[in-house]
Amino acid sequence: MAWFHSVNRERAVQMVAAGGEGCFLVRPSSSKEPLTLTLWYGGRAYNIFIRKRDDNKIGLGTFKPNEVAFDTVEELVNYYQTSELILYSDGHVTGRTKLGGFPA
Repeated sequence: MAWFHSVNRERAVQMVAAGGEGCFLVRPSSSKEPLTLTLWYGGRAYNIFIRKRDDNKIGLGTFKPNEVAFDTVEELVNYYQTSELILYSDGHVTGRTKLGGFPA
């Protein structure tokens, strides 16, 4: 999984910023959730937690009714490389994008 990097939040932001629009990586989380998706979009970084749901599926961000759920993180990444991810900040939609490349 070339998109996984064992780095902290600060380093992850540096890496995706250098990669440009759509650049992303998955990293260990510093919160209660196990992993975080760090994505560069619109000149800024988004850090979105990846969580284990009560049904043992994988979800992205906070729970949403009718959200897409996955069996693995790999499935989540593959899905959002071809399907639009809606980005939020402070409860407002700030953009829509697909996951692009990832840092080396």
